[in-house]
Amino acid sequence: MLNELYELSLSLEKARIAPTEWHPDLKELPKVSKAKPCFKVYLAQDGAITEIESIGDSAQIDGLRKWQSGGNGYSFPCFNVRPLFKAYAGSGAKDIEKKKFDDWLKGFKKAQVLNDAAASELESYTENGNALWGDEDKKRIATCLGSIPSKLNAMLGEPPDEYRAMTALIERCRKTTADKFFQQLARLLKEHIRNNPTTCDNYTGFLLHCGTNPPNNDVQIVLELADGLSAFPLPAAHSTVHGWVNRQLLTHGGDESSGGVASSVHADAFGFISEDWKSKLAEVNVPILGGVKLRAMNPESPCQTRYRQIDATSFVVGKEIRKRVKGALEWLTDDERQGKTWGNVSFARDDKEILLVYPSELPKAPVAAVAMFGGAATNAATQSARFVDYAEDVAKALHTISRPLKEVEMRVFALRKMDKARTQISCKRQYSAERLIAAATEWQTSCGNVPKIEIRQWGKEKGDKPVSQPLEVPFPLEVIWCLNTPWPKAADDAKKRVREFSSSDGIGLLLDEGVRLKPLLERALHAAIRNGGNLLMAMAHTQHQGGIHKVNGKYDKQKLLLPAILGLLLAKLECNKGDYMKTAPYLIGRMLSLADQIHYHYCQHVRKGSVPSQLIGNALMTTALEEPVKALALYAQRILPYQAWARTAKGDEGKLAGWFLSELGKVCSDVALANMPDRCADVDKAQMMLGYLAKNES
Repeated sequence: MLNELYELSLSLEKARIAPTEWHPDLKELPKVSKAKPCFKVYLAQDGAITEIESIGDSAQIDGLRKWQSGGNGYSFPCFNVRPLFKAYAGSGAKDIEKKKFDDWLKGFKKAQVLNDAAASELESYTENGNALWGDEDKKRIATCLGSIPSKLNAMLGEPPDEYRAMTALIERCRKTTADKFFQQLARLLKEHIRNNPTTCDNYTGFLLHCGTNPPNNDVQIVLELADGLSAFPLPAAHSTVHGWVNRQLLTHGGDESSGGVASSVHADAFGFISEDWKSKLAEVNVPILGGVKLRAMNPESPCQTRYRQIDATSFVVGKEIRKRVKGALEWLTDDERQGKTWGNVSFARDDKEILLVYPSELPKAPVAAVAMFGGAATNAATQSARFVDYAEDVAKALHTISRPLKEVEMRVFALRKMDKARTQISCKRQYSAERLIAAATEWQTSCGNVPKIEIRQWGKEKGDKPVSQPLEVPFPLEVIWCLNTPWPKAADDAKKRVREFSSSDGIGLLLDEGVRLKPLLERALHAAIRNGGNLLMAMAHTQHQGGIHKVNGKYDKQKLLLPAILGLLLAKLECNKGDYMKTAPYLIGRMLSLADQIHYHYCQHVRKGSVPSQLIGNALMTTALEEPVKALALYAQRILPYQAWARTAKGDEGKLAGWFLSELGKVCSDVALANMPDRCADVDKAQMMLGYLAKNES
């Protein structure tokens, strides 16, 4: 990862973009969630808590940091605590105790104000004997309120008027104690519950722990001044104030080390001064992935040995490079650049994974290249933008670069979270910007390599009539999403997913060519038929009866993508529709489609609407996909009663039956002239499925 990020740092330097440098001890606050709630705690001038406010959205704490100089759990002005009291006694709690608490909780949530009985019960739960903060907890909280802010104050110096809220907050923290802090939190939380029982879920969870296992320090507290908005230019919990704290810490650290090239004796792996090379590299908080170590080093893991060296000695990285690569990753994965330089691609194979894409020559506005791969949405099922739109935007943005596009590299790599500690570069590719633009055009053309196919879908609003929708051009990572989705025979839901294909394969399908691409194409075509074939056949079978094939809404979009994916793969294997629509496999698919339809209309008129679970064509498709000659022999026997009906039908039904007979005759004549394979290869199967799905030509 260091090499990739160093390359980016050079591009940023060339474009005169300076990523914000953050002091290594100033950590980002974790995202707010139900499992990890956040509260603002307001302090008066005497250090007493005057109010507690529940923070429901991470946007409310964007830009805030905590100074974590004493290890995990020791920080300021934000730190984590556990709930204050236990609702029942640990793993030995009896079911009756749990039920009593649950009933009490449900009961008071329906009231506007707590009644005397419920209030009395609340007091019994918050007796001292139920307190969860032990001596070690209070000792840690005392450090977070005392010695840590005092140490920070000495490093900050005298603040300008705009930032004096931070030093005022430090002064107020010194006036309280851990015991007072606990008692005042308990009092105010109980007040919130008494006064607003219907909307007090978060406050109840902070006050009372209702699990049988001991709670973790998952409640995040952000300290603030009670008069922060009225008595100060900016409150203490403000991104601008925290930015000033960062600058002061960097200045106090005396970071005067040269960023220049060092002599070979004292140089790191990149040729810079090797100062501070033995310390651990920083961890960057990356969206989706969480904490990402820039380089995981463990002297107890022999597999990390390089050149008979291990740990930091195996690859020396100095202070300057550490600063550069950390800043580069933070810039690349900034929230403002989501869908541009990075995107969440976890949906492709159900991993925690992000894709990162940028050109070596950075234009003024970021190129939204990652969106072209399908990384603009977190869920392929809800992706509504079109590939063609993103491709046009990327081409326009790249053409603003003054350098010839064949000389501009598009750098593509993905980061995948392996476990809590490890992050892996799951793929790394480099292509010219010229190739990216050309590949996008080829992709759109290839996805159109299908006969006319329309998929019947329900209208967008309830009560709307069904509509026939054209196929959609899939994004490269949507192709991977489809290939990793095996459909059962009923094709109504895809409950099990596989991880056969990766984001690297999606990138390769778009950008690779020639010999390098062919093995991937063959593997992808085989998977598309094996995993998606049941959906394609079920969908066509339902449409031949004028219906809509219902699937789990999460995967409904695959109905519009899978046929286009077959066309794409065939085109890249040099099987164009102008040729394959004349082949025996495609024509057999058309013949079985017509057989389905004539059988369906026979059932409507002769059997008075009684339709079997499988029509004749659909029943023969499985055999035809393996042994087409055998399927044709069976077809010749089974079609006879329906042909006889069609020849004798009268009136409107006779006209329709006559049309089906005419079309069947044409297709059968073409099949007789075509070269018939004994067994179908994957290419043949894809062509047959497209023929089975193709819309009738009127």
